[in-house]
Formats: sequence, structure tokens, C-alpha cells
Amino acid sequence: MIEDWDDYRFFLSIAEHGTLKSTAAALKVNLSTVLRRINMLEKKMGARLFDRSHDGFTLTPAGNIMQEHAKAMQYSVIELMRKVKDTDHQFGGVIKLATTDSLIQNWLGPLIKEFREQHADIYFELLVSPLNINLAKHEADIAISVGNIRPDYMVGRKLMDVHYRFYGLASIYSDKAPIANIEQLKTLPIMHMNSDFAHQPFYKWHKTHATNSIAFDSTDHFTVMHQMIRLGLGIGLLPHYLGDSDSELATLFTLPEEANKELWILIHPDLRNVSRIRKFMEFVRKYC
Repeated sequence: MIEDWDDYRFFLSIAEHGTLKSTAAALKVNLSTVLRRINMLEKKMGARLFDRSHDGFTLTPAGNIMQEHAKAMQYSVIELMRKVKDTDHQFGGVIKLATTDSLIQNWLGPLIKEFREQHADIYFELLVSPLNINLAKHEADIAISVGNIRPDYMVGRKLMDVHYRFYGLASIYSDKAPIANIEQLKTLPIMHMNSDFAHQPFYKWHKTHATNSIAFDSTDHFTVMHQMIRLGLGIGLLPHYLGDSDSELATLFTLPEEANKELWILIHPDLRNVSRIRKFMEFVRKYC
């Protein structure tokens, strides 16, 4: 008999990730803790749940049966947490907000500051990560992210269209703004985003139309690109909410609409009636 939900949590995590290292990173514990918990679980169950090899952990037939029932229990626990939270009509408390570093820097950060000045009893836990946050698993209460696909299990609304533009340091490039055509753009030292963005429409446009550039500095974060532009290393591509808000930058060239994306605010439908979450969503919508 399993007496502790953590047994399920460790089991499901190693079944998903397949190695001690990735499981330890996901659960924010050390490798020995993961191994100890799995060994204790197998002893408690009286069955071998994983085959171990140099490549990692794979489920045994007993492990497959265990996984099926453990997943059902996981979703029951998540649903219970949501329904309990949904009855929380107290206005104060914590909002777990998932977003990206570029949104925090010049757009969302000031909004959070203003919201907290008006509602000092509401606090934020910010989850700033390039990884996808799963609202269905209660990893966050609200997600504010750039993307053109909204998962079916989320509800929310589009806040704005996100335009992508080439910017340069105004003290160097203001006399060239705006650039009239792509050929003129390609004569400038363009810094590139790396291939982590290869699936994005702005990256595809960039690689198709502006490849013959002088500079090849690259980064996987818009906030880093922003700083490189401010240092005068060349011109670079930024979302408009980041570039337009910086008075030291000159807007040189705006990509066509085909390269646009959308900014969404999303929650799981079970959280719509939580007072603090509803209040923050209403506040954000007023500014978009």
C-alpha cells in the first residue's frame, strides 16, 4: 500500500523523464533522493517497477500497470486542488504567473507593479521560463505568452498582435531609419537569433530575406539581443513591446504581417471564479 502521494510523484516523474538526472532536475532534488525513493517504492510494492540500464529507466509490466493507476490518481489530486481553489473567494493571496523574460522587462513588469500598488494583499510567484507551462497540471494559475496556438483546455483572450522589427542604437542608426527595402537592410550588421527559434514565423522570414548580413552574433533570448543592440554591436530583431519602449533605439524595419504572433492571457477554466485571478485578468485587459 502506498501511504504518501510523493511516492506517486517520484514514480511518475522517472517514468516520464527516463533518467535519474532529468528526474532530479524536474523535482529539484538530488540524484540520490530519486534513487532512494524509487528503491523504497519497489520494496513497498513488492515488485520491480523499472528495468535499469546505462540508457536509463524503462517500465516493467508491473510498472506499466502502476503508471496507469498513478496517472489517474495524479489527475484526481489536480482536480481536487482546482476545485478547492475555485471556492477561494478571498481576494488576497498568491498568483502563480508564467511568462517570458522579454514580457517582464518592459511591458508586464510595470503592469504588475501598478497592480500591486492598488492591491497590496495580492502577491506574485513569477515562473519565467522558455519551457511550456502546463496549466492542466496546476504548474501556474495564469500564463501570459506569445503564440498563435491556444490549447483547447485553456480559456482567455488575445491581448494584442505582436509585431517584429529590426532596431538599432539611435545614436548610430537614426539617420538610416526607416529602411525602405530589404536590400538596404542587408547592408547593415544584422545579429541573428539562434535556431531555438527556427519554428517561429519571424525567424523563418529573417532566414529567408535577410541572410546576407555582416555580423553573425546570435542569442536565444530577446532580452540578450536587446542589450547587444544597446551596446551598438549591430541591429537586431525584437518584438515591438520590447523595442518600441526603449527611447535609445531606432526602429529600422518592420516585418510583414505574416511574421506576426499574438499575445494571450490564459487560465484553466476551473480558475475563472477565483477573485484575485479574475481581478488581475480584468486589470491586464484594460491596458490592451
